[in-house]
Amino acid sequence: MALSAVIPRPPGNVLMLEDDRQLSQAWLQYFNKLSDLLKVLPSIATDGSDAVSGALGEYLEATITGGIALSSGITTDILTLDLPAGDWDVHGWIAVSGSGITDGGWGIDGIDTVGVSSAPTGWTGPHRYNVAALTTITLRAVVTFSIGAGVMDARLRARRVR
Repeated sequence: MALSAVIPRPPGNVLMLEDDRQLSQAWLQYFNKLSDLLKVLPSIATDGSDAVSGALGEYLEATITGGIALSSGITTDILTLDLPAGDWDVHGWIAVSGSGITDGGWGIDGIDTVGVSSAPTGWTGPHRYNVAALTTITLRAVVTFSIGAGVMDARLRARRVR
């Protein structure tokens, strides 16, 4: 719902002040409705702090550093992240190192970046997840090696967009 749809309209042809210089009843009700609305709107952080849980801008992240071992040609679940109910933009990042890499791909809840013939490194997303209940998302990767094996660092992050 657009914000303009919930903001009350000011009273029409009603004077703001009564003869006794007090707010008219219509304007008093209008200002009370505005005050109530401001109490439920998300606050805007300007101090560099993180958005609180459940608020617009909330940020979640899972990271693996130091690498996890990969088997050639096997789709591997790399990271998971639990998204609370809400509307989220999700990004995934991987960096694979190893020798003899012939093909690679990665994605969130599937493989959506494919055909990478050198050491796969990069982002996938944003992917939109609009979920009604706690939902687990998974960053997956598949890499094929002609010799040896590889290791991967990864990051999965989400930001609440509404």
